[in-house]
Amino acid sequence: MRLHQVNWITHNGPVPDDLEIDHIDGNKSNWALSNLRTITHKANIHAAIDRLGDWFPRVTKLAPHQVDLVLAIAANLPKGQGPLQALADRWGVSKFYLGNLRAQAKKKDDPRYLAGL
Repeated sequence: MRLHQVNWITHNGPVPDDLEIDHIDGNKSNWALSNLRTITHKANIHAAIDRLGDWFPRVTKLAPHQVDLVLAIAANLPKGQGPLQALADRWGVSKFYLGNLRAQAKKKDDPRYLAGL
């Protein structure tokens, strides 16, 4: 359980099944009770989009050769470094999306990822 959940439950009791806890200011490390509220999942997504604006990750399916390239590059780079942002911009996806490709490949022992290690 995360600190914001512990704080909410301690002061307000359990979160109803159809609601989740939202950080009003968007700062996940600010778990002060005055910064927490319960809202629906849909409202939480909309609040995040409003706070993040254009940064919110765009979802685009990449062609297999593009995934191969991302994994080949990512396999040889420390996490969070390298030209992934340039690839993200070129292909119209977010760096977050490409990072997730890398993480999933590593988790699944994908040979395309492991080949570069």
